[in-house]
Amino acid sequence: MKGKNPSANSSPDSKTQIIQKSFEWSSISPSKAIVKTISHAKNCRTDDIQPLYRSIDPDALDKVMASTSVLRKDTTRTIMFDHEGYTVTVHSSGDLYVCPVTLEGSEQG
Repeated sequence: MKGKNPSANSSPDSKTQIIQKSFEWSSISPSKAIVKTISHAKNCRTDDIQPLYRSIDPDALDKVMASTSVLRKDTTRTIMFDHEGYTVTVHSSGDLYVCPVTLEGSEQG
């Protein structure tokens, strides 16, 4: 996985780091990648994470991100939502950001 955001970090430091990862949506569904990344951020097993459907419809999310073949090459879809105390931002390009809600709030002032 490659990092495209120099201020992002792929190793968690409690609830103070933004985690950025890049995926190929043809290899892993966005919903599974989100759960794995949040469990990494929380330093717990994926089974310890609340079901994603409590925050967003995972089937709809996967479908929206998988249908990028109809987009122009210079177009990206982005979905943002909160789950398990993190703001999740997922892009059709394969980039995924997980940011603690408290960190995001403090950055916005």
